[in-house]
Amino acid sequence: MNTANTRSFLSSLIRALAAIAGGCLVLLGLAMSLFYLVMPFVVSPDKNKIVVNVVLAGLGTGATTLGLLLFYQGLRALLARPSGTLRFPRAAWTVALGGGLFLVMILGGMVALLPGGIVSAFVFPPFHVVAQAMPPIIVLLLTGGVAFPRRTAPPADQRPTWRQLVAQLTYGSLGAVSLSMILEIVLIALVFLVIVIIVLLIPGRLATWQDLLTIIRSNPRWQDDADLARRVIAMPEVLVLLVFITLIIAPLMEEAVKALGVALLSHRVRSAGTALVFGLTCGAGFAVAESWLNGAGTIEPLEWGGVAVLRFGSSLMHCLNGALMGLGWYYAIWRRQPWRLLGAYLLSLTIHILWNLVATAMGVVPMQLGGEEQWFSPASIANYLLAGLLFVYTAIMLAGLLWLARRTRPYAEPALSRP
Repeated sequence: MNTANTRSFLSSLIRALAAIAGGCLVLLGLAMSLFYLVMPFVVSPDKNKIVVNVVLAGLGTGATTLGLLLFYQGLRALLARPSGTLRFPRAAWTVALGGGLFLVMILGGMVALLPGGIVSAFVFPPFHVVAQAMPPIIVLLLTGGVAFPRRTAPPADQRPTWRQLVAQLTYGSLGAVSLSMILEIVLIALVFLVIVIIVLLIPGRLATWQDLLTIIRSNPRWQDDADLARRVIAMPEVLVLLVFITLIIAPLMEEAVKALGVALLSHRVRSAGTALVFGLTCGAGFAVAESWLNGAGTIEPLEWGGVAVLRFGSSLMHCLNGALMGLGWYYAIWRRQPWRLLGAYLLSLTIHILWNLVATAMGVVPMQLGGEEQWFSPASIANYLLAGLLFVYTAIMLAGLLWLARRTRPYAEPALSRP
């Protein structure tokens, strides 16, 4: 079998596997919908009914949506049907319609949480799924519209296609999330093992932990005990583990794997603008999956609404870093400038660490100051200041992403052929 025939066979195999994978994901999504209808009658207490259905709704929606897209694009590819080029909507429409829908979903979700129990378990999850998915979608459409404005017509080979976008979205939401979770679990287990060994070697430290665990076992509602939570977080080994997870392990692993889809499809990257959109799409898929899962445990109306708004900044951070790493892979592969990939990685790490640092402080600092029992208590004031800092940081990240999009328009920087 000659090289051309081998490539043709592998290409057909990949397209067939994509269609098959899409069909399997659709079946998985349908199975999740059946569990969604049954689990509220099985799970208890009422809080867990909502949490379980939120997770099922996110997994089911993601599996069904990606499955349909993969099946459709894989089947069309097998039939040798070309994929249409992307035409992003105008920025005004993206902001108005996307932002409006985002706010409606937040308000609707807060109202849907008020009844609680089995009613909220069925009514609330759709609001959660749409609200958490909107920020990455808005960022993707807005940035794509800046990188590929409708008033210009760059060459067709420099404009990304729907099929390529689906491939990057699938990698970001399935491949990158799964790979980063596996790597993070391994590293967290190693760090935890080291901490346990250190605790065993320090005289009297094991007895301290045994006393603390005895208190936790004797308190059936230990998770709602603020004083106990402050005591646990104040333990040096807990702080060390928390710092390693949020400021070192998570950023290191996530930024390393988030935009690998750009490298895997490097033969389709014809311009810096395409690389930016590809990396951004990986980041958007990653952000949607993370938001669906991380927000599942928040079921108090005001708390959920606040977290949903703050998740906009977290989603933007993933999108920006995905775009940076996409550009890094473009310059490393097409321009033969690997130091730019290293620079993009270090910049992505910095952006991620700073975001996690402030977000973690929002959870830890108010608790150590005594909780937010009053509007103008020290804990509340600290929380307001940290939230304001996150909003400013979000605005800076958005401005930087849009600036990158303008700088990487394909007609401003034509693609280079490989040497």
